[in-house]
Amino acid sequence: MDNTPDFCRFPVIGRVVPVTGRFPVPGKVHSMVVRLLPSLRPAALLGLVILLAGCATGHPLEIADADWERMSTEQRAEAYRKQADLDALEAERRAEEARAAREAQRRHRERLEQRRLNARFGDMLQCVLEDARVDLWGDWVDAEPLAFTLVRGETRAVALRDEKGRREIEAWTAFDRQGQTVSVCRHRYRDGRLDHCLRMVGTFRDFSDGMARFLDGEDFLRGRLRCAFGPGTDAPGYPPPRHPRH
Repeated sequence: MDNTPDFCRFPVIGRVVPVTGRFPVPGKVHSMVVRLLPSLRPAALLGLVILLAGCATGHPLEIADADWERMSTEQRAEAYRKQADLDALEAERRAEEARAAREAQRRHRERLEQRRLNARFGDMLQCVLEDARVDLWGDWVDAEPLAFTLVRGETRAVALRDEKGRREIEAWTAFDRQGQTVSVCRHRYRDGRLDHCLRMVGTFRDFSDGMARFLDGEDFLRGRLRCAFGPGTDAPGYPPPRHPRH
C-alpha cells in the first residue's frame, strides 16, 4: 500500500508519482523541480526545500542527518540539483542497458530461427512427455501428453495441462547449446535463469538413437520423457518433393 502523502505527489506525463529524497522516477520530476529553483524567491525556495525534506526517505547525495541540519537553504537546493543530475545519468545508463538487452534478445531469436530453418542433424530435438502427472497447486493430476521441439540453445515456454484440458501451469523447456541436455523447468527468472529443473543428459549417439528417462520432480512433475534428434536439412531426401495440386 502506498502511504505517500498527497502533497508529496507530482504529476508526470499524465500520471501521479510519489516524490522521495532520492526521487525514484529519474529525470522527469527532477528536471521539473530543478527548472523551478532559479526562479524561486528565497521564501518559496525555503518552502520547497522543507516540502521535499518532508517527503524524503533520505537526504540527497546520501548526506548524513547531522550535516544536513547544518546546511543552508541554498546548499540543500544545490544538493537536490546534483542528485537530479546523478539520477538522470543513472536513468540514461539503465535505459541503454535495457536497449542493449533487447537488441541481444532480438539477435538471439534471429539466430535460433536461422538454426531452425537450416537445422542439420543434431541441431533439433523432438520430445514427447507422456504417462505424466503434474502438481497443480498441491493437487497431483494426470496430465495430457505434451510434444515439443527445440533447437540447440533454445528455451521455450510450454503449458502442462490436466488430461481434461481445464487447468494448466506454465513450464519451461530448454536444449543447451552443446546439444547434450534437455530440461523441463518450473520457473524462469527475468534474467533468463531456469529453476526447479528436471534434466535428461545424453550423448550425440544417445539422442540419435532416441532415449527416454522417467522424470520425478517434487511439487512439479512426474512422467516419462523421450527425445530424439529431428531430421535436418542434411538428411537424405530433404527437402521433400512438392506434389502438384490437382
